[in-house]
Amino acid sequence: MPRHSFVDESGKKWTACCECDRGGNGAAKDKCSCGWKSKRWNGLGCFIGTEIKENP
Repeated sequence: MPRHSFVDESGKKWTACCECDRGGNGAAKDKCSCGWKSKRWNGLGCFIGTEIKENP
């Protein structure tokens, strides 16, 4: 799976909606109003999202 999230030059984490726990692929109960239906990369993301936790 391609990774679209990154850390910018000032050290802040930017999380793509499709890789966010509150996005379309995430399991969070509280979904984001912007990315709740983003299942594939569409250019959306933010600096306050949290990445989906991978199962070991």
